[in-house]
Amino acid sequence: MASLWSLFRKFKTGPVLEEFREILTSASRFLVKNEPLLVDANETFQYFQNHGPSAAIDFTPGHERLWLEWTEERGTREAALVSRWNLAEIMDWKNLPEKPDNARHLIEQLHFHEHQGMAVLMGCTHVFVDDMGIPSQHRHYGRENDFDGMEGHYSLAVEIVSAMNTRGTRIEPPIERSKAEIIKPNRNPHSVWRTVRLPKFQGPPLADAEVAPEILERREHWVRAHRRDYRKGAGMFGRVKALVWVPEFQRGNPELGAVKQSFAVDPQSGAK
Repeated sequence: MASLWSLFRKFKTGPVLEEFREILTSASRFLVKNEPLLVDANETFQYFQNHGPSAAIDFTPGHERLWLEWTEERGTREAALVSRWNLAEIMDWKNLPEKPDNARHLIEQLHFHEHQGMAVLMGCTHVFVDDMGIPSQHRHYGRENDFDGMEGHYSLAVEIVSAMNTRGTRIEPPIERSKAEIIKPNRNPHSVWRTVRLPKFQGPPLADAEVAPEILERREHWVRAHRRDYRKGAGMFGRVKALVWVPEFQRGNPELGAVKQSFAVDPQSGAK
């Protein structure tokens, strides 16, 4: 089955609302000649489906154009085209969200889903971000019954871009400076897909694992791997100012009596 990107670049985009026709046409013509960074988002999609959103985010794409693509559980391909615009480039744009005083970039996101062998544009989302990539109130454009889908796309895009901006994330193949590519006659350049690899963290021990009882007793619960924001203040170790992955850790002070409790109920006592 062809990717949505391949359908998009072949102009198999299906019907679109009149208000988005000009946006889609100009984007198609531009991107076919200036291919965005293609990101296979399936692994990160599954991760964030299981773990939920993180409080530490940086929604400033490192590239002007990102094409994020993943497959929903029902097998439908979904995609988001994330574009970073400087404020000077959008002076004459209309119907934008209110621009905050600390705005640095406008992030535009086009939402696509697969339908009858075409990449169908659901709508568009605009949001301003500041110097640290913190987004302001975002605004969806399109049919109101598509807003839930666009909201899911937007939230996932925020998480993927933030993960790409977090130290410890690995991009495969590595992103290198573009080199002059020799293209043979009558042969189109190939597309390179990147995969966002999140760090592998050791999970909590299984309940039936052979662990000393005194160790189990002082473990209250585990906190999943997440991003920590060191961009403000002194930073990590007084010098690193970035989003950083933090491995899973135990919450609670064993010295204060965090105990894993267990109960035994006598079936003849009538307790419920």
